[in-house]
Amino acid sequence: MPLSIDTLIPLLRTLYRNDPLPDPFTLLAEAHDQRHASRIAEPPADTPNRALTARAKKVAALLAAPDALLAAVDVANGTTLPDKLITRAETMLGQLLLGSLAEQAFEDIYRTTIGTTELSLQDERDARNDTDYRVLNGGGRQVFRINIKLHGARFRKAQEAVGL
Repeated sequence: MPLSIDTLIPLLRTLYRNDPLPDPFTLLAEAHDQRHASRIAEPPADTPNRALTARAKKVAALLAAPDALLAAVDVANGTTLPDKLITRAETMLGQLLLGSLAEQAFEDIYRTTIGTTELSLQDERDARNDTDYRVLNGGGRQVFRINIKLHGARFRKAQEAVGL
């Protein structure tokens, strides 16, 4: 059974919280919002009219498509995709969702377990680099940085690497 945007968009918004949705989900979110007349996204003030018109046409096309999700990823309805491509997409989406949940769990655990006035956690995920968080001391200087996926992999291999 195909996943509808009415199921997908609320799920992604829950997982990504205040972070921007990855493309092409931003267009799907706009189509979802227009369909339900809720939370219409305001474009940045410096967006040229031509770009607004093109974006509005894309959103309208998604709304008119028989399957908005397929249209968003530019796949013709009824097209049979190779199993390898489907498996790869499912794996990538699963990893994105799992990564987002791991980051949320880390934040909650950090704040309840380590949260002190001397150390603060700074979210660096918007920078799109290999640092998810930085831990700063009371003076605002970086003590160390954290990459959730990297440290998670090392933790899973701790037994074989150092006997923990």
